[in-house]
Amino acid sequence: MSSTSQTQPQEQAKPARNPWIELLRIIAMVMIVTAHFTIRMNWGIFQPGSVVGQVLRRTITNFSGLGGTGLFFLITGYFLVKKTFKASRLITLWIHVLCYTLGIAVAVAIYSWIRTGSPATMLGQGAGLAHNLVMSVFPVLNSAYWFVTAYVMLLVLSPFVNTLFAAMSRQAMTVLVTLLGFLSVWPAITLFAGYWNDLGFALFSYCLGAWIRMYYNPSKPLRFRDVVAYLAVFCLGFALLFTVSILGSTIWQGGAEVLGWNTKFWISDNRFVLLPMLSVTALFLCSVRCNPPRTGSITTVIDALSKGVFGVYLIHTNVITSPLLWSLLNGLLVPFAATRRLQMLATIPSILMIFAVYLVLALVYEHLVVTPVTTLLMHGAKSQGRHGMFAS
Repeated sequence: MSSTSQTQPQEQAKPARNPWIELLRIIAMVMIVTAHFTIRMNWGIFQPGSVVGQVLRRTITNFSGLGGTGLFFLITGYFLVKKTFKASRLITLWIHVLCYTLGIAVAVAIYSWIRTGSPATMLGQGAGLAHNLVMSVFPVLNSAYWFVTAYVMLLVLSPFVNTLFAAMSRQAMTVLVTLLGFLSVWPAITLFAGYWNDLGFALFSYCLGAWIRMYYNPSKPLRFRDVVAYLAVFCLGFALLFTVSILGSTIWQGGAEVLGWNTKFWISDNRFVLLPMLSVTALFLCSVRCNPPRTGSITTVIDALSKGVFGVYLIHTNVITSPLLWSLLNGLLVPFAATRRLQMLATIPSILMIFAVYLVLALVYEHLVVTPVTTLLMHGAKSQGRHGMFAS
């Protein structure tokens, strides 16, 4: 056997579907919606003008936003580290995203034409219109969704990362994951921005998930005390981030300014990604060890709901719909919760309501548009490959 064949990861049989990991995908998207809710909702409890507002905004946006996206990357590494590269994954993802960006642009243009008599009014004005159209037609290349662009690059790099895991020792890969983790801390403890960016975040999370799949094999079944330990680690990550938020907003505010912690509420360059990743990794380890549900109906419901999770992201962070939807939500919810007490009571129900509405919209659109279009185009591509000009 050649050395090349020894180092290439082999495609293995697809593991049994773990409904708890699918549930984590749903939880991760709820976390992302929570982060955007905190940033976009004009409620007093989240405004940076007060210490309380600063602490809440910084803690929630970092914990929910970075933890949610990092969890998606981690799950990807866990499942793909033992798989071979398939271009169809990239093509399917690209089609999926285009179905949403183009579909949203057309829907908004029609709605704008009905409401204002011009299809361009709600799509943008002048340079903004051109910008939004370019983003809609070429969403991946222009990073219309930063997460999607980073995810695509992650899929492109995955066969090389997988080969490293197959060829190198556990100790070497542990060092690599640790090094990537250090790169995430570098910008937070020095004046140098370091070599940390969205792709670095994706690679770190992917490698962490891959490391868990390759080397984390607890021999004992999950016990109650294990669950308590995982939950304690989850709370520890949140508590540490909350503490850092308090320090940066009060007694160590000058130091936070010098180190640049206050730039866009810290989330723009993922300065504190290790703390939310500590929490979500604990959740993931717990879900991996959990026994499947005793009733199949739970698995069926989780699987059905998880199919719309990606669509929730593509709808509510779309360059065209995001400002329109958050403006609508502010108009509805700000008058409803005028006091800080009402805002605190209404935050979680409002987030869950928003997520549920987006999820229903995504599930319907997936069924009516995305799945048929993807099936048609992928089937056509396969037929062209077999019978067309490129057939062998």
